[in-house]
Order: sequence, then C-alpha cells, then structure tokens
Amino acid sequence: MNEEVLIGVALLFAVSIVVRIVPTFARFHLSEERSEEIRNILPIAVLINLMLYCVVSESHDHQMAALVGFGTLVFLIMIRRINLLLMVVMASAAYLVVR
Repeated sequence: MNEEVLIGVALLFAVSIVVRIVPTFARFHLSEERSEEIRNILPIAVLINLMLYCVVSESHDHQMAALVGFGTLVFLIMIRRINLLLMVVMASAAYLVVR
C-alpha cells in the first residue's frame, strides 16, 4: 500500500471511532427526536465518505470498472430489495468482472 492509501484508511478509521464508539461513553442531553436523527445519519455519513474515497482512488486506474461497480451499488441501494452486505458483494463482483 502506498502512503496515501494508509492515510485514507487511518482517517476513515478515526472517523468511524468518533461516530460509533465515542457516543457510547459520552452522554449528550438531546431531545429524543434529535437523538434518533443523529443515530441514523452519522453512520450513513461515514459510509458516504468511505464510498467517495473508494470512487476517487479506484477511478484513477480503472475508470470503467469503478463506474460499473459503484453504479451497481447505487442502483441496488435505490431498489432496497436486498440487504447491505449482499449489495456490497454484488457491486464488488461487478467491479472485478469489468476490471
């Protein structure tokens, strides 16, 4: 792995820790509605950051494969018929087939 990839992975790991682990130890006094919004939005925000990082890093070397793989993932997310893990597996398989 090159240095840029390691920095990206470290940043995503740090953001994931802040979003998932820190809130379990810290108590914030928020309304129930606001707490529910934060509980739903923050993990999605981390996944969006990860997805964008992957798109940018892969599109430099394999543009068509990255477009097909991430397009497949976006399509599967929009139809919402299968679970998230299976979506990622199918999108990864599409990327590898085109690559």
